[in-house]
Amino acid sequence: MLVALLPEQVSDMWPIIKGHIDDSLPPTADWGQYDMNNVLFNVLAGYAQIWLYKNKEQENQGFVTTTILNDISGVKTLLIYNMIVIDKSAKVNWLEELNTLKDFAHSRGCSKIGSYVMNPKILDIIKEHEVETRFVFAHMNI
Repeated sequence: MLVALLPEQVSDMWPIIKGHIDDSLPPTADWGQYDMNNVLFNVLAGYAQIWLYKNKEQENQGFVTTTILNDISGVKTLLIYNMIVIDKSAKVNWLEELNTLKDFAHSRGCSKIGSYVMNPKILDIIKEHEVETRFVFAHMNI
């Protein structure tokens, strides 16, 4: 079950969460001088969200970081910034958990959910679920 963390909970868990986010930055943030305090600020200010995944026994199994992208066209996309599985033996059905994120995205006026995907196995899985994968985010560090 995905549960959105409150700012106080994020602050309490930040020493644990910080390293996982730092290890899995998307391509837009993985180069040059970035500051993890900016990530924390954006979560605490409500510009990004951290969702904790708990199993049926209420044990923390992983988390998802999201933020909303406002395209110049007016389309809003809930960006899955990263997904972390803390317990590698956890059986997480992310497609089931996607409904929680869909509901949140709709409540914020988003018409899309997107993510950066580098893992070919994940890409193969999401292709089976009506996910648009024709586009590639190309970037270079300057």
